[in-house]
Amino acid sequence: MKTWILVAESSRARLYEWDGKRSSPLRELADLVRPQARLHEREITADLPGRNAGADDVSHHALADPTPADEQEAIRFAREVVEHLEQGRKTGAFDRLFISAAPAFLGHLRKAMSEPLQAKVARELDKNLVQLQGGELKAYFMAS
Repeated sequence: MKTWILVAESSRARLYEWDGKRSSPLRELADLVRPQARLHEREITADLPGRNAGADDVSHHALADPTPADEQEAIRFAREVVEHLEQGRKTGAFDRLFISAAPAFLGHLRKAMSEPLQAKVARELDKNLVQLQGGELKAYFMAS
């Protein structure tokens, strides 16, 4: 059974393929990086939010986006990662999907997934394992 394993955080996602056999190694398919997601909000936004004068022209209110810029970058990256997974699903490149991601990023991934892709998810871990190498990662998924 062809299995794809995705390990991800807000700035990096690594995708592996595994045939599901204990003795088989993982094969890295992609290493996606989004450096903008690692920036602080003040580095992403060029200047302060605009100001809006109140009706009496005395009070002023900052106009701010309700979603911080760094989170918006993480959401964009999650969509990019899911697009990659969707392409694999549509071509039949995998039968099941294992995902491990930092908890907040896992939520972004879930929101971006189509129902057919969600149906392929066989295992989820809300942990950031993106730094683990193939053998360590496989052992982690086999143990859970």
